Amino acid sequence: MRVNKKGMIGFPFRLAIAFLILALCVPTLIHMVDGFQQNAEIDSVSIEAEKISNTISRTYYSGIGSVCTLDVSIDNDCYIKIGGEGTDAYSIGIFLGDNEKNKLYLERPSVKIIGNGLEISGNRTLMFECIKIDNICGVEVTSIA
Repeated sequence: MRVNKKGMIGFPFRLAIAFLILALCVPTLIHMVDGFQQNAEIDSVSIEAEKISNTISRTYYSGIGSVCTLDVSIDNDCYIKIGGEGTDAYSIGIFLGDNEKNKLYLERPSVKIIGNGLEISGNRTLMFECIKIDNICGVEVTSIA
């Protein structure tokens, strides 16, 4: 194997080009991984929100006085807001930090969540009770643990 001047000069140049390409790709890859991680967190919280929605519907269909409980586990970077004022009383909001990422509306049936809104994160046990207040039937959600 013979090494000439062209080989001696070309190798450091090729090595520099390879490091330049690598340096340009690393920030993009880090951004992509961060985006995948956030999407995974939001997806796991969305699954918990679906469980809450299904439990609200089941409690509502069971009639006034029925009570159900549900254990939820929500990542600490995220939280779920159940109910609220106005149209939010018929929704479940999914938040990452302070940004709302998704909202589920209780449409079938259109169940009003009684109360001012409940924000939950971490491991919680929720109690759902179908009640009637001022001729409005709805579900009250409280955190019991």
